[in-house]
Amino acid sequence: MPVTELRVTLFGVSHTFPDDIDVLLVSPNNIAVKLMSDCGGGGANILNNVTLVFDSAATTALPDSGQIVAGTFRPTDYNGLDGDTFPAPAPAGTPSLSLGSFFGSDPNGTWSLYVVDDHGRDGGGLKGWSLDFGQSAFTFPNVVLTNPEMNEDGSFTMQLRGTPDKMYYLEASTDMKQWTIIQTNHLTGPSMTITDRTAPQFQYRFYRASGCRD
Repeated sequence: MPVTELRVTLFGVSHTFPDDIDVLLVSPNNIAVKLMSDCGGGGANILNNVTLVFDSAATTALPDSGQIVAGTFRPTDYNGLDGDTFPAPAPAGTPSLSLGSFFGSDPNGTWSLYVVDDHGRDGGGLKGWSLDFGQSAFTFPNVVLTNPEMNEDGSFTMQLRGTPDKMYYLEASTDMKQWTIIQTNHLTGPSMTITDRTAPQFQYRFYRASGCRD
């Protein structure tokens, strides 16, 4: 199914000088969209473990010099689309500033997120990120994975939310084309914490949840 909507979540964004953060999302077919650049002002507006959502339907921009808080925003750039450079392996050229640029493309394959400090004099971090393409043919209704976080030992923890008293598969992939069931979980309540302890074996990994069919 082609992409018709897209939501990108950045979990646990921290930085001592938010204006330095540049973030670029690149699709498997090399479409590039800048999510944020030169937003949030300087050292007085430190970011500490803030979750940011970029939605193709959002109309609110990130602030230019004001404090960035958790919320849902449209991609925002206050320095001009060609004003920042992302080193290789990020693609060259001028990126888009609209998640709609991905619409109609095939979502399967490796998506890449590039994060750069454009001055390099401050510190920051990102706990994880996720893509939500909306309801699709291969996902089970009313199930979602959220709050991903890498642990100190390299394992990966996330929240599985769905219908209580149902069985769900946790599937993993390295290329979003070939998927492997790595866990089967019985959801006794509205959500549960699950951990992939095999994650350190892979350079990168994608996850999805699906329901066990009766």
